[in-house]
Amino acid sequence: MDVSVRIVELASVDNNRDLPGPELLPSRLMRACAQVLPVAAAGMSYFSGFRHRVPLGASDDHAVLAERLQFTVGEGPCLAAHVQDSAVLATADIMRQRWPTFSAELVMKTPYRAILSLPVDNEDFGGNAAVDLYYTELQPAITDDALQAVQEVTDVVGSLLATHSGLSDGRGQPVWLNTAAARARSRVWIAMGMVDIALSMGPRDSLALLRGHAYTHDATVDDIAGAIADGELLVQALVD
Repeated sequence: MDVSVRIVELASVDNNRDLPGPELLPSRLMRACAQVLPVAAAGMSYFSGFRHRVPLGASDDHAVLAERLQFTVGEGPCLAAHVQDSAVLATADIMRQRWPTFSAELVMKTPYRAILSLPVDNEDFGGNAAVDLYYTELQPAITDDALQAVQEVTDVVGSLLATHSGLSDGRGQPVWLNTAAARARSRVWIAMGMVDIALSMGPRDSLALLRGHAYTHDATVDDIAGAIADGELLVQALVD
């Protein structure tokens, strides 16, 4: 069966009754990727503006956490693939050497040991995106043929997202930015603004402060930002 037909079938609402609605298409597609490809899990992120990385969808809860860990630490293969605009294979050894903090967090909190990150070369859905494919092997064998198959799958994902973005209906943003995960990430920008106002910091320093507090308190940036936005954590606590 043609890979595009297979992905469309696997990503249908009928096959994912727990993920109804057009805004959850990215999560259904990531589940389909995890079934079509020889990987443990898959996740997808959307990039817009200064390090504005928004989780679009993931095949399972561990993949959700892996994205949050990468965003919290502020380093990892997904960001590298986005910046380089090329595929990045991060084996266990490469991650320990290049992104030691993220590697330690990933190993401690997820079953994944290697990641293949690829940019999605289709900007018709409102921004840039990247797919993370997760492996439990320390050094997955990615041949040229295997990489070509992965690229074919991500191309299909990009085309489907572009077709179903909702932008052609006059919406100001893609429909999948209206999810709990995307809304939680948007609170990071709110918290950054609050830190900037209270401590006279620019966006880079505000995000760095949130990340540092999250890391030292064994939390994610999303958790800390949500607590600040809700008034449960005072900005001053970040520097005390």
